[in-house]
Amino acid sequence: MIRHYEALSLLPRTTRTASGYRDFSDRDVHRLQFIRKARVLGFSFAHIRTLLGLWDDTQRSAEAIKTLADSHINGLEERSRELRSIIDELQELAKACESGSRPEHPHSPKNGPVSSKAGPNEDG
Repeated sequence: MIRHYEALSLLPRTTRTASGYRDFSDRDVHRLQFIRKARVLGFSFAHIRTLLGLWDDTQRSAEAIKTLADSHINGLEERSRELRSIIDELQELAKACESGSRPEHPHSPKNGPVSSKAGPNEDG
């Protein structure tokens, strides 16, 4: 992953020891921890790059970070609604199968088709 982060310019290339190991500074370690946490929170690499740019900019405004966070919250809430709909449909399917008989159709969308989105992190 570290090579990938370097290739995406999320992490600067670090020096290496004589034996070839990366020699991370405290700042590099903090940056890696930030990237990992941002990925866990579902941020795309593009958004992480923006956040890191804001972090590196000592003149940044808190408003820029808040705007990005609010936008991400809205996206997560939308994805949550989509997932809730999928769960509801699957529960209906499971309930239809309780009698032991096979449902007529494997999927009868109540609220339209199931989302074709792959997930919140489609960029990897």
